[in-house]
Amino acid sequence: IKPKYTNQINIYGNSRTFDKVIRRELDLAEGDAVHKNQIQLMQEKITALNLFESVEIIEKDLGDNKVNIEITVKEKQTGTLSAGLSLGTLEGVGVVAGLNESNFYGTGRSLSLLLNTTQNRTEFTFETTDRIFNEDNVDLTYRTKYKEEDFTVSSSYKLNAFKTGLGIAYNINPNL
Repeated sequence: IKPKYTNQINIYGNSRTFDKVIRRELDLAEGDAVHKNQIQLMQEKITALNLFESVEIIEKDLGDNKVNIEITVKEKQTGTLSAGLSLGTLEGVGVVAGLNESNFYGTGRSLSLLLNTTQNRTEFTFETTDRIFNEDNVDLTYRTKYKEEDFTVSSSYKLNAFKTGLGIAYNINPNL
């Protein structure tokens, strides 16, 4: 059996997500030899992004040992916005607002914001994760959290805390 070589990789259905977000999951480029198990692996990696309702990959035979790889995706909702109001005897009036988005502006970057505030406490959390090296599947995460608590009525002090962190994630064994 003669090997088949990729002529073009075409992506359809991604009206919001950039092509590069999908292409970074492919272990294949135009001109490379195509093996059957690569198609299944590409489908699994694109599905694992959790940005699409469905992913379909088809090899279109062009003859002369060349194929076009056609990737068709159907995008799904990737974000939520939440807001709430509470009333309690100890905390008073409280407001909670949050945003979670796993495909911020179609870049594949995740973003999470949370604001939780009451009369005696204010808390703000921000977190974002993005791929920094497309070829090596290295993700960079930045987190920051600010918390302010006022205990002057019950214990005579205020507490302010600021935390920040940076994380790097690398998938050592993709089979786990």
